[in-house]
Amino acid sequence: MPAPKVLVVDDSLTDLTLIATPLRESGFDVVTAVDGDEALEMVGSERPQCVVLDVVLPKQNGFQVCRKLKQSEASRHIPVILISGKNTPLDKKWGLQQGADLYITKPFDKEELLMGVRALTGIRISPTGCADTSAPAPAMGARGGGAARPAHLPVMTLGPRRDAQARRIRENA
Repeated sequence: MPAPKVLVVDDSLTDLTLIATPLRESGFDVVTAVDGDEALEMVGSERPQCVVLDVVLPKQNGFQVCRKLKQSEASRHIPVILISGKNTPLDKKWGLQQGADLYITKPFDKEELLMGVRALTGIRISPTGCADTSAPAPAMGARGGGAARPAHLPVMTLGPRRDAQARRIRENA
């Protein structure tokens, strides 16, 4: 079974590398985009299993891209992780209202990112630390707006400080 494909979208080459590298090292197939329009095109052509999306992007911002992905029948099932330096409670709330499955703030901990992507793609981790693509994904459950995510995973936000939601996911992983 091929490795799950993750689309990483950020207009900063540095941030793009900081996000994509740990995902690749963990066994994910990573493709990248640098603006909102390119992200929407790549979702159609690449068919990723997860999208990691910066909020502040040229052409269309991450909130707009997320909303469009979740409104489209073809992409509403794809989990979206918003990742941004915009870290006010209002930013997080707005991101989740646009359909994001997870909101992570920058600077981010790579383990938090990996934990979120693994949980949303239903990937188990092998003893070598790489994605175990032979393990079955958990059952998917519907959430508001018809989007799907693993039924056991709450919609949440993560930031530099680990909160109770992050601990619960770690315990269930």
